[in-house]
Amino acid sequence: METVGFVGIGKIGLPVAENLIKSGYRVLGYRRSSLAEFEKIGGVAARSPAEIGAETDMVFSCLPSSQALEEVVHGPNGLIKSARPGQIIVELGSHPVPDKERHVGPLAAKGAIFLDGEVSGTPGMVSARKAVIYLAGDKEACAKAERFLGVSPIPASISGRSAPPAVSSSSTICWSPSTSPRQRKPWRSD
Repeated sequence: METVGFVGIGKIGLPVAENLIKSGYRVLGYRRSSLAEFEKIGGVAARSPAEIGAETDMVFSCLPSSQALEEVVHGPNGLIKSARPGQIIVELGSHPVPDKERHVGPLAAKGAIFLDGEVSGTPGMVSARKAVIYLAGDKEACAKAERFLGVSPIPASISGRSAPPAVSSSSTICWSPSTSPRQRKPWRSD
């Protein structure tokens, strides 16, 4: 069973993690508060983001603030401590571009790839796999993340600062498998 990491198991993160578990992945998770609900659905608790990074090549996070992201990446037990070549870190939370962008360089210096992500939908939509997940960054890394999330990629042409310049070599809008074809019209600025 393949292991994936997840940091930030809250209102959106918990249903994303649950869908990963239902898809057959072992999910190693971390949250500052209780992980009882996560463990009840089959998740495995970790002691720190660094522990997750040491044990997984794919790490998702869905954090409530830029400050939380800073702590998870660069804190004393942050992902930077165990970052390594080939590792992919995907932040799914809504944060200002500069706040995500500042993590690209330090992680890249260790060989890890940071992807900018976003979840559009309610916790119920995420549970039902009806939410929209946006990813921006390295094309191959996006494809790997899509495989874990079990979503269908639709290439998107997005202009402007939709993603950090350092990671915007590829932009993908990922839809859940249950999205109807009628809904598959991503916003395009061109």
